[in-house]
Amino acid sequence: IKEVEGNTQGVTYNTDTEIGISVLVTFNADDAAQLEVVNTADLKNFGITAKGEGENKEKVEELTNKYELGSLTVSKEVTGNLGDRNQLFDIKVTFEAEGDVLSDITVETESTGTNPAKVAMADWENGTAEVDIQLKHGESLTFKDIPANVTYTVVEDEKHAADDPNGADGSTGYTVTYDGDEGEIAAGETSEASITNDKNITIDTGVALESVPDIMILAVTMIGAALLVLRKREEY
Repeated sequence: IKEVEGNTQGVTYNTDTEIGISVLVTFNADDAAQLEVVNTADLKNFGITAKGEGENKEKVEELTNKYELGSLTVSKEVTGNLGDRNQLFDIKVTFEAEGDVLSDITVETESTGTNPAKVAMADWENGTAEVDIQLKHGESLTFKDIPANVTYTVVEDEKHAADDPNGADGSTGYTVTYDGDEGEIAAGETSEASITNDKNITIDTGVALESVPDIMILAVTMIGAALLVLRKREEY
C-alpha cells in the first residue's frame, strides 16, 4: 500500500511510506480448492510491515497526513501633522494557492470599516482569492485558518498616494510604506503586514525663517527705545 499524493493546499502527503500486508489463510478441509481468509479485523496481528528487510522492518498501523494552517495580520498606522487618524484606507489582499483550498479562511477584526466575515471557498478562482478590506490608524485585521504555503500580497489603493493633499475627503496626499506586504503563510505561525501612511506638510506662516535673527534684533531695539522714552518722561 502506498499513498497517492493529492492536491489539497496545506496538506503534507505521506508518499514515502510503503506498507506490506501479510494475509493469513486457512485450508478448507471440506473443499480442497478453497482457501479462507482469516477475519480481516485480526490482519494487523499477523504482520503489517513497512518497506525494509530483516531487522529494519517496522510495524506500521496507519498513514499520517498533516493539514497545516497559519494566519496573516494586516495593520494600519497614520503619521504626520496632517495625517487623519480617523480616515479609513482601502486595502486589497490577494491570496494565491497552488493546490485546492477546501476550507474557509476566517476573519477577525474590530475595525469600523467594511470588511468580510470570511474568505469562502467560492471566492477562489484559478488559485486566486482577492479580498477588499478597510482599516484606519491603530486598527488591524487577521485572516485565520489559511492553508500553509499559500502566498499573499497586500496593496493599498493608489488613490491614497495621489498628489492631492487637499482631496475632498482628506484621504489623498499620503506617502505609503509597507513592511511584510508579501510572503508565504507558514504552518502554525502568524505573518504580519503593516502599512504606514504619512502626510507631513510644512505650513506657510508668512514668516521667512532666515529673517528671524533680524526681526529679533529689531524687536529688542524697539523695546529698548520704548524703555528709554518712558525713563525720559519720568525724569520730567
